[in-house]
Amino acid sequence: MKPIIFSGLEYCLNNKRASCELSYDALYEIGARSIPLVISSSKSLEELIDLVHEFPVIPYLIGENGASFAVPMDSKLNKHFSWNQTKVAYNVTYDPNSKSLILNVLEEARSQIGDCFIEFSKINSNHSSRLADLNYSDLKRALNRDANEVLIWQGNDYQWWQFVNFIEEKSLRVQSSEFFIQVMDTKHTKKTAMFALLTLFQETFPEIPWYSVGFGSLEEDVLMLEHVDYPVVVRRPKLKELRLEREDYQLTHSFTSEGWNESLFQFLNLNLQKL
Repeated sequence: MKPIIFSGLEYCLNNKRASCELSYDALYEIGARSIPLVISSSKSLEELIDLVHEFPVIPYLIGENGASFAVPMDSKLNKHFSWNQTKVAYNVTYDPNSKSLILNVLEEARSQIGDCFIEFSKINSNHSSRLADLNYSDLKRALNRDANEVLIWQGNDYQWWQFVNFIEEKSLRVQSSEFFIQVMDTKHTKKTAMFALLTLFQETFPEIPWYSVGFGSLEEDVLMLEHVDYPVVVRRPKLKELRLEREDYQLTHSFTSEGWNESLFQFLNLNLQKL
């Protein structure tokens, strides 16, 4: 068997300061052993491509919580991969209907609930102070989302309750974070993107039995972790530990990227000989 690693980005490869430096030792080792790495995040693909361009290994990318994913242009997977467009050194695919559906639903929500949110696609410089200290280049990459929409919330608690119920009635889902609200199509999750990429590997290399390894720390990672062969929950400082329904998952000893680095080496050292 050959491992393929699916990993969340937030609180896994990076730490609370959004630095990935503590994960570099394991990234070098993955590259040296030619183990495929798939990074999964709520960020746009353009944000991810900018982030990973200095990594010691070239990863595959899942963006917007599973609504889009990207394959390096020099990968053999492209023989079986249909893509919408090219971004830098990646071929990219996403559902082109998702974004228009979401924007139409948001207009309906505004007409019924009120003008209580601002879409990223309508953002301007007057709102830049609300965007988590993003500079212009980072802001531009964050705004360029292919298949979902991010909002700045400006409403009250009752409007929020109305909004969430309205969105869910339209078969969409809402994810709330410290700074933003993300509206997504329920058809697309990190799990569906993971299986799509895993299928590409199986079709491209049918002679290889793949063994999926998953790292995650956020609620959005749960579906992915529930379906890999070897799940690892990465601990987060001062935050509630992520729980899975399955009982065979590993829990890191250290937090964030330090825990990710340690647990990946532990897997490589203890499990590769058994595969």
